[in-house]
Amino acid sequence: MSQVAWADDLFEAGVGLYDGDEPGQATLGLPAGAGVCLFADRDNRPVLLIQAGHLRDVARRRLLEPQDDQLSKRARLRPVTKQIFFRETYSRFETELAYFQIAKAVFPDNYKELLPNFEVWFVHLDEGTDYPALRRVNELGKEGRYWGPLAEKTAANRILETLEDVYGLCRCNDILATAPNGERCTYAQMNRCAIVCDGTMNADDYQILVNEATRVLDGAAEKITANLTERMRECSKNLEFEQAQKLKDKIKSLEKMSGPAYRWLAGLDDFYVLGFQAGPRVKFKGQRKLEQLVRPFVITPGGIVQVADFRLTEAVDAAAGLLNHVNLMRMQREPHGRLGSDERELLGWIVRYLYRRQEEGGLFVRVREELNADELKKKVSDTFSGE
Repeated sequence: MSQVAWADDLFEAGVGLYDGDEPGQATLGLPAGAGVCLFADRDNRPVLLIQAGHLRDVARRRLLEPQDDQLSKRARLRPVTKQIFFRETYSRFETELAYFQIAKAVFPDNYKELLPNFEVWFVHLDEGTDYPALRRVNELGKEGRYWGPLAEKTAANRILETLEDVYGLCRCNDILATAPNGERCTYAQMNRCAIVCDGTMNADDYQILVNEATRVLDGAAEKITANLTERMRECSKNLEFEQAQKLKDKIKSLEKMSGPAYRWLAGLDDFYVLGFQAGPRVKFKGQRKLEQLVRPFVITPGGIVQVADFRLTEAVDAAAGLLNHVNLMRMQREPHGRLGSDERELLGWIVRYLYRRQEEGGLFVRVREELNADELKKKVSDTFSGE
C-alpha cells in the first residue's frame, strides 16, 4: 500500500522520526488520548500497528530501547521506525473499529493474526419448497429469509429447538426434504412434531406453522407469549390441566429467547442499529468550558457509517435526522444475502462488539418501527448528559 493511501484513507496525519531523536521528542506530535498508530520504515512499509487509550505514551514506550539487564521479546522498533501514522479516536468503539479497518487494509495477507475470530450465525428459512425448513447457518447467499446476527452457535441452536418445541416443526430436515413421501423419524413416532414426512399434515397447514414460528423471529415473541398465557389461564379455569401444562411449557421455552444472547435478533433486512459514542470536546463561542460532542454511527449488515457529530442541545433534530436517514436506507436496501466477503467479515466484527463489548460505553439502539425521535433523543440525553 502506498503512503498516499495511508495518509488519505486510513490516517489523520503522520510524524517523522529522524536519527538521533529521542522517543519522547519524536512522539510529541501524536495524540495524548485514544487512537491507532502504525509504525513504518523509511519506505513506508508497515512495521507495527497498535491501538491504545493513551496513544502517545504507549508509542513512546514501544520506541524505548530495552535496558541491557532486561530481557524483552519485543522487536527493537526505534532503529527501523522512520514514520508513525496515526488516527485519533474518542471512544472504545471507534478505536477498535479503526484498528479493525486499518489492520485489514495495511496487512491484507495476515491481518487475521492480529484480530480475534469474528464468528457470526443466522437462522435461515428456505422459502422455495413446499415444506420450508429452518436451519442454522454461518454464511449468507442462499435464497430465502435470514434472521440474526447471533454471536454464538449455541444461540442459533436454541432458537431452532425452541421453535420446534413450541410449533411442532420438523426436527429432521433430511427427512423433511422427502415429504410427503418420507418415513417417520423417532420424533414423529413419539408425536413430538407435526408429522409432515408421510403427509399426515399437508403442506398448506405446515406453512401456517412455519409462518407462526417466523413471527417469533420477527419480534412478536412477547405478544405471542401474552396470548399463550391467556389461553393457559382459560384452560386452568376450565380444569383442562394437561393442556394448561403444555401451554406453560411453551411459554417457558419462548421466555428463554428474551435473554442477552438474542438481544440483537431481527430479520436481517431489518437490522439497523444507531450507535452513539462520545466525540471530541470542543469550545464554542461564549463558553468557558469544552463541550462534549456526540458521535453517531449507523450500523447495518452491510457496513458502518459515521455521521456528523452533534451537540447534546441539538439531540432532537439529530435524532429526527438519523431516523429519516435510516428510513431512506431501508427504501434503497438490497437483500443482505448478497453481502460480499468483506461485508460479512465486518458484520462479524459488529456482532462481536454488540454482544460482548457494548457495555463499555456509549449507546446502541435497534431501530424499530415504533422508535420515534422523542424517545431516541431521551435515550441519547440520558446517556451523555453526565459526560
